[in-house]
Amino acid sequence: MEELVKKITKGYRRELFEKYFRHKSDLFTPYQEKIPINGHASLEMIGEIKQNSHDTLIVCAQPVEQALHARSGKKKQYEVGKRVLQQVQADAGIFIFYDRQDHFRISYIRTYYQGTRRTFSHFKRMTYFVSPDQTNRTFIQQITEAKFDSLDTVEEAFSLKELTKEFYQEIVDWYNRAREIVRFPNDNNKPNGEREIALIRFITRMIFIWFMKEKDLIAKDLFDKQYSQKSET
Repeated sequence: MEELVKKITKGYRRELFEKYFRHKSDLFTPYQEKIPINGHASLEMIGEIKQNSHDTLIVCAQPVEQALHARSGKKKQYEVGKRVLQQVQADAGIFIFYDRQDHFRISYIRTYYQGTRRTFSHFKRMTYFVSPDQTNRTFIQQITEAKFDSLDTVEEAFSLKELTKEFYQEIVDWYNRAREIVRFPNDNNKPNGEREIALIRFITRMIFIWFMKEKDLIAKDLFDKQYSQKSET
């Protein structure tokens, strides 16, 4: 499954998404139809998953003319997806917007019911921007492990809340291990607590450099052991 998801990150291909959803759910039904939206081009209906007698998850895609970026078009595309859910009376939807440069944004929008009132998940949550020029590691991990047996499990795959908790816990664990073995110049002359402060500064700076690498602002092999050894010689 991971290899299939990696292929998906190379650019939107309907057949790859169909294959993915077929693998993930025996209840997936592919469709070949268009959903007309007022003021917008029609969306391509990839298929739907009827998880039980109450919940229907639809999967749609739409090309966009302008090149997509990590921060572009979220609100506008969210409004399109929300309008589709209202129009076809679906409970949730996965919406894929893709450009000609093989970038795409894939978002999960869910309907919440409060009596007769309907609300929708926030447009800034549960969305991934995918580019063949990036590692897309979080997307690959989450979508590979995703389950489609309920709307809640789909939401977990698109939510980064638990992943963020795991990330910070790993930093804490790394700090606790490093505190036992790391050494700085003049350690013996440092006041109590100063060594821990120096370690925290080191970790935060390494995280900052890592994010710069992920954004292609510095060399990608900077953290490669062989690259570092060559630089030292």
